[in-house]
Formats: sequence, C-alpha cells, structure tokens
Amino acid sequence: MNTTDRITLNNGVQIPQRGFGVFQVSPLDTQPAVEQAIKIGYRHTDTAVDAQRKPITPHVGNILQGYLAGSITDLKGALKKLSDATEADRQQAMTKAKSSGAKVSMDDYAFSDWKPGQDYESKN
Repeated sequence: MNTTDRITLNNGVQIPQRGFGVFQVSPLDTQPAVEQAIKIGYRHTDTAVDAQRKPITPHVGNILQGYLAGSITDLKGALKKLSDATEADRQQAMTKAKSSGAKVSMDDYAFSDWKPGQDYESKN
C-alpha cells in the first residue's frame, strides 16, 4: 500500500491521499488500530467526531502530531487516555439519550460484519 501519494487542497496544503478513519471504531479498538496504522506508514488520520457531543481533547490528530513532532513520547499511553475519555463520554451520552426515551445501545456503534485484521482493500 502506498501511503505517500498526496493531494493538494483548495488552500494549497498537501495531505496524504490515503487516510485512516476512526470515526466509528470502538474506543478499545482505536488505540491498537492507530498504532498499527502509524507503523505501516499512515500519516493522515480522519478523526471525525459526533457533532452532538463536546469534542474530547486532545484528539487523535493532536496526539499523532505530537508523537510525530516528538512532544509526545508515549503514543500508547496518550491513545489509551483518549480511548478511556471517549468511552466515558459515549457512556454518558448513551445514558442521557436513554433517559430521554431513546431506544439506543452500544450495539449501534458496532459493525457486526467487521473483522479486525481483514484486508478490505484488496480485490478477491
């Protein structure tokens, strides 16, 4: 996989064409997934968040930038702290939604057919 191809945005900034998305990855899976993405060469992480909730900071982008710049030396620790904060926030949002009558569960955040480690990019 080539993770170095770049595209130029309208403002002239270049970013890697391939990104690693973590929007609906469970907090427990985010940490090892991002660590592996960094190891194999990803430098663009899509960290979209649910607009209904207050963003948790630092987010994955801040952590990766700090790690790559050298200001964060414990990538695993920083991602674990983010994972824990994200899970607590999700639980709080779930409790609030349920108390207002919404029929929601943590299963709504899962992809039942997702198999960690499976190559979804190659054509079989």
